[in-house]
Amino acid sequence: MSGFARSVGFGAHTLSAATLFALVAVSPHAHAQVSTDAERCLNSIHKASAKVAASFAKEAARCRKDALDGDLPAEAPTVDACVGADLRGKVAKAKQKTVKQDGKRCADDPPGFGYRGAAIANDAAESKTAAVATGLVGDDLEAAVAGAGEASRCQ
Repeated sequence: MSGFARSVGFGAHTLSAATLFALVAVSPHAHAQVSTDAERCLNSIHKASAKVAASFAKEAARCRKDALDGDLPAEAPTVDACVGADLRGKVAKAKQKTVKQDGKRCADDPPGFGYRGAAIANDAAESKTAAVATGLVGDDLEAAVAGAGEASRCQ
């Protein structure tokens, strides 16, 4: 488990589960049956978007660690900027995989139940993961990191 996730008590899997719940909870068709192909489509989108959430959480943890070490890069000199910048491209790569799975598994006959497409799945994965982190440490990431100091390194 990464430093940021460990310090706030949530791992990437917990954040991913929250994202998947959010995607399914907003579906308008609560009790519809889905075909095997539709199930494969949904499972591939959910699995890929969970990786988006995990990548975002790892990037946030790296930014937190870099901030504590005083090593934030010049192109993203604040924790907020660092988290949003995806400097290593891992979040963008994970999002591309969701788009690829959507095209591969869902393009011919998208399910009428629980399916919103790759763009919405990716956005939900990233925004819900950010919301969980913000809910745990507050809106001001700079203040949270500055106030944490050495005490948060051992958690």
